[in-house]
Amino acid sequence: MKIKFGFVFTISIVAIWLSACSAQTTPTAQPAPTQAPLPTATVELGSSSEHPAAFGSEVVADDMGFTVIGITRPATGITFADGRELEPGEEFTTVRVQVNCKRTPEEKCNYTGMNLQLLGSTGVQRGIQLYINGLDDGVGSVDIYGGETIVDSVCFVTRTDETGLTLIYITFRGVSYYLATE
Repeated sequence: MKIKFGFVFTISIVAIWLSACSAQTTPTAQPAPTQAPLPTATVELGSSSEHPAAFGSEVVADDMGFTVIGITRPATGITFADGRELEPGEEFTTVRVQVNCKRTPEEKCNYTGMNLQLLGSTGVQRGIQLYINGLDDGVGSVDIYGGETIVDSVCFVTRTDETGLTLIYITFRGVSYYLATE
């Protein structure tokens, strides 16, 4: 009796399974899956060394607009204040940058050339030269009232064979902005 019950039970399970698998169903038409376009990342000019702002265009950071308006290399007539000489293969390079305070006339921006660096084809970020003679229009650090514009010349030591010089402004929060110098 036990074997008969097991056999009947197994046959019943197989019959139910077969009827479920063999049921004819008409598939309903499903719309073709659509793929939403992937968002494209927009690269803000000046946000990286690979995408510097073009020479003469403005980058705004720390409520100030920065525009490279000139470069001189080699910058002759400049010497180290302590009498040192440039190493072979080096030269002085000056970059003229226009800075405009974007705040209201009652507010002031604090500009300092210490936030500027120069990057070239060697991959070395170079800091400004502070102790030099012969740079007459360097500002250094100054407060600028809203709407006012200044021009500063900053000096760097670069390699004579270095190309693709890019001025970098580093904000007080550590964010870098890149401006082509040519």
